[in-house]
Amino acid sequence: MTAAFWSCLVIITVAVAGGAFVAINYWADPMGLFHSKSGLLVYTNERWSKYLLSLRYVPEHFDAVLVGSSLTDNWDTGLMEPQTYNLSLEGGDISEERLLLDNVLKRRAPKLVLFCIHPYLTATSGRKTPYITRSDYWSALGSLELLKTYHARRREQNHVARQEWNEFGRRLFQRPERPWHARTMARGESFAVDQRSLAEYAQLVASARAAGARVVAVIPPVNREEWLTTAEAYRQYQRRILPFFRSDELVIDFNTATYDALRGDRRNFPDGGHLSDSAAPFFAQELSRLIRN
Repeated sequence: MTAAFWSCLVIITVAVAGGAFVAINYWADPMGLFHSKSGLLVYTNERWSKYLLSLRYVPEHFDAVLVGSSLTDNWDTGLMEPQTYNLSLEGGDISEERLLLDNVLKRRAPKLVLFCIHPYLTATSGRKTPYITRSDYWSALGSLELLKTYHARRREQNHVARQEWNEFGRRLFQRPERPWHARTMARGESFAVDQRSLAEYAQLVASARAAGARVVAVIPPVNREEWLTTAEAYRQYQRRILPFFRSDELVIDFNTATYDALRGDRRNFPDGGHLSDSAAPFFAQELSRLIRN
């Protein structure tokens, strides 16, 4: 066997094996990129997965989306009407959320876009990981992330691991209770805001509106202990964001007296900031109710 023949054989073998691997992934299509599929889940790497799901699955199957950070990542939008997908990301900022929502708007504009108003979304700008890029699309045909997804899915199916996300994008993760102290802010102190992210927020709201979507602003609940010393800073921040919304667009604020009892219960904020998985469904249902009224 000559060296040339051997080299040719190796090249052909690798090409056939690689082509077969790509073909299998195209057929399996766990992120619903190449076939219309329903009931798809995130199994691992929320940023990679939700970016791919936002390209086809979300615009094809949902009439509304929720834009937010980890503050709303565990809100069960499956309890809402219209059918809503939770585009929130753990630790996400508005730059990352913009990349996801842009994908949805390009394919089919939703009827409704809910925008979370919280300082975390605009404290930084830019992607926080190497993911949420166009190259992620091709990685759905063969990559380490894809293999991790297959592995995590098999573990869930075999009941070796618990399900972490549902088909509506909600993260099913109960944050462990731990001792916490409410954040305090001195009078006149304000939240840090990245100017680029502020501009991106304004552009994203305008893009959703221009695409024909109804736009709604959502201010998530802050625990009462923290609110006592930070209310001024939160209100100051909200005054910077609310001008992005028109006067006839709905603003839903969960930091009013109506919700004081829920906000005053420490059990609803196991880590001091995020809602517990038992409290989050109430606010999702209340959000749905207020949108319909």
